[in-house]
Amino acid sequence: EIAKNQADRDGLAHILNEINNEREMERQRQAALEAARIAEQKRRAEAEAEAERAKRRRIEKERKETERSDRGKYIDFNLHESDYVQQNFGKTVTSMAMGGTATVMLYEDGDWMYTAGLPKLLHNKLKGRAKHHPSP
Repeated sequence: EIAKNQADRDGLAHILNEINNEREMERQRQAALEAARIAEQKRRAEAEAEAERAKRRRIEKERKETERSDRGKYIDFNLHESDYVQQNFGKTVTSMAMGGTATVMLYEDGDWMYTAGLPKLLHNKLKGRAKHHPSP
């Protein structure tokens, strides 16, 4: 009878071991599914964020093009050093001023250019600007 009880106990231990193994496999499967679900959510969130950034870039590009169109993209002139002015004129010029024989152009990125004949005080102000100052 003791041998029968030990055999029953060993059989039950084997069954319990199989049940525990199945539970562990199910737990691992559920953990893998949860990790995949989280990864998919992250991928979707990143895709949505990239789509939003692309939309903002497109809107900003359209805004700049509208701004450029509103202020005009072309120039027609008779002025001193006209070839130099024409070489430096482009769609990114936001402002252009002429006086005497000098011409000054300001660009969207904060850069600027000028021709000869710029008054000395204005030249010194522009050349003496620190890089951290706002654009002219």
